[in-house]
Amino acid sequence: MKINLITIGEDTGLVIPKQIIERLGWQAGDLLNMHCDGDLLELRAHSASEQATDDFNRQLESARHAMRKYHVALKALAES
Repeated sequence: MKINLITIGEDTGLVIPKQIIERLGWQAGDLLNMHCDGDLLELRAHSASEQATDDFNRQLESARHAMRKYHVALKALAES
């Protein structure tokens, strides 16, 4: 199957035919992961487990930030 690249503002995109989208179970607004390897472009649905990992990583970074910011108070609490 051949498809054309199209201009979208200052970016370039492609239109995936409706029958392919339906076969994959995708719909407009779905989050996809994209990977490029040489001249191969791979698109995969972003899974719930990947979303959970992303959420966890954001929460972990927030916790690390709070621990750095309040390390003196946290140390005093730990020693009491």
